[in-house]
Amino acid sequence: MNFLYIKRYLKNKFFYNNPLYLYYFKFFVDKHKELFINQNTDIIVEGFPRSGNSFLVFYLKKISKNKINIASHTHHPAHVMKGYKEKKTIIIVIREPIDAVVSLFIFYKKKIKFELLIDEYISFYNRIFKYKDEFIILNFETIIKNPKKVINIINSKNKKKRLNYSLIKKNVIFNLLKVHSKKKFNIVDKYQNSLLQKEYKNEKKAIKKLLFKEVSQEKIKQSRKLYKNFLKIKK
Repeated sequence: MNFLYIKRYLKNKFFYNNPLYLYYFKFFVDKHKELFINQNTDIIVEGFPRSGNSFLVFYLKKISKNKINIASHTHHPAHVMKGYKEKKTIIIVIREPIDAVVSLFIFYKKKIKFELLIDEYISFYNRIFKYKDEFIILNFETIIKNPKKVINIINSKNKKKRLNYSLIKKNVIFNLLKVHSKKKFNIVDKYQNSLLQKEYKNEKKAIKKLLFKEVSQEKIKQSRKLYKNFLKIKK
């Protein structure tokens, strides 16, 4: 058992639904201070990690020429609820749970158990579920593949500060993410290399098979039901 696993286990078990945990980010974690909600925040973007959070934030900043203030990346439901109470525009990003968990599992270099990550996915979206109609819900595929639709959805629900659609090739955003990942996490994004991309897809397929063996079918069904209910997908 490694330190990363223990840290995440304790977070999920004791602090995930505790609003006080947010202030740990605000006052003690330097990398999150600038991402925390404040009086100048225009939009909050939150969701389970590896669900399009970074792509959306970088895209919105690019098309607005950094003229909108975005709070994001605490990956904590209390941050969402704080924004809700302060009547901020809130965007919730969501990805098919197995894809999201597998991607995060690889990101953490396979050092965290699937069960813990599935639990975290379920906890995050369950905590904010009853307020979902008050949020702008965007799924991963739409964020990556159809940015024009993303802007139309945001503008239809956000009358305070409308965004002008700008055609920006997704490779431009991925390049920004590549620099960001390298600088912040010392990680090379495998989207950037066509040779690695095929290898990455094969790796994900193998890990999915492993996940289905290790995680209970009940939790898989629960996470998928939550995903469908958020997006109002009929069975």
